[in-house]
Amino acid sequence: MDLGRACLVPRYVSSPEERKERLATVGGLAIEPASTLTAALTLVAPKGAGPGDSYRFNVVQRHGRRVVGGSTYVLAVTAPDQRESA
Repeated sequence: MDLGRACLVPRYVSSPEERKERLATVGGLAIEPASTLTAALTLVAPKGAGPGDSYRFNVVQRHGRRVVGGSTYVLAVTAPDQRESA
């Protein structure tokens, strides 16, 4: 992985318990045409989620109001790793 273009982005926290809107946004990430940007997302399942639950979300790239890219992901909740609690 080439981290030559890595940048620091302020931590953005959004959860159903903390907000009323269904849309969370992070602005100010400039991506040149025909290039890529590596990003990391840390996801935490909502309170009450259990093994087998899943949550679908979209990451959408916009230029103004126009959608120019994106992907759909599924957060699958699994049982806790027993090695971590030992």
